[in-house]
Amino acid sequence: MTSVSLTRSAVRAATQASVVPFAMEPRVHPRPDFPPDLPLRRISVDEYHRMIDAAVFDEDDPVEMLEGWLFVKLDKYPWSKDELDAILRESDERSLHCDSRSKPPPYPLWRFSVADYHRMIEGGIFGENDRLELLRGWLVSKMTHSPLHDDTIEDLDELLRSLLPPGWRLRVQSAITTLDSEPEPDLAIVRTQRSGRGVRHPGPESIGLVIEVADSSLRQDRTEKGATYAVAGIVEYWIINLRQKQVEVLTEPSGETESPQFTRTTIFAPGQTMPLRLDGQTMANINVSDLLQRTLAVDAE
Repeated sequence: MTSVSLTRSAVRAATQASVVPFAMEPRVHPRPDFPPDLPLRRISVDEYHRMIDAAVFDEDDPVEMLEGWLFVKLDKYPWSKDELDAILRESDERSLHCDSRSKPPPYPLWRFSVADYHRMIEGGIFGENDRLELLRGWLVSKMTHSPLHDDTIEDLDELLRSLLPPGWRLRVQSAITTLDSEPEPDLAIVRTQRSGRGVRHPGPESIGLVIEVADSSLRQDRTEKGATYAVAGIVEYWIINLRQKQVEVLTEPSGETESPQFTRTTIFAPGQTMPLRLDGQTMANINVSDLLQRTLAVDAE
């Protein structure tokens, strides 16, 4: 069965029914695309065959694995002639600037749906030591953490838990599920819910705030992570910017657009206060220096 590109509304309609077991989730693939500038995960031959066994794709899907990358068979995918011509032109242009063997070649690659990702998890294709997250159809290797990054998360964990009103809980480096992604933000404030716990991760409708602590990951947190959260309609996103010693508060997500982004960014510096908002209400005012206390302390030494 050859995969076809479906609209996001069709994906939503297929997945918005209550809780669906991983193996029964609709098998709808995102449209292939040129790889982004992200640390994408290569696939081994064994993983490729286990994906077939887990019905991530069928043997006759227009995909083939070469050197760990899942390429789309251009002559088998249902592109229009104009689309195929544009892809070939872009491939030629990208090939002029592709000089790293560690990055995928400049051709469209296969992308995975959330249902595909769940089947991989359920099938044990990736182990507990595989540090991965699904970002808009791409399997992305998570970056290693510095002591400053992890200590900052511990400080935020302690601070935010003390400020949360009833009905909200804090998750630390745990997955959330959106229409096309399953990222693992450093922190997320979500509604306390009984239904679905232990069966599914929180979705955008129950998320009040996501937070990323950014050091070496700053570019990725601003771009791909920002787009992932914006397209999902997550109402507020904080970047704890350890490099520039500021907190970037992103609001007013664009939702499903060609280039999803948060349309408003407010920068807070040490010495200022900033609001913790949930459901549009200010729950507390936080001293920015408390959010950046570790990096400020390092500079003071």
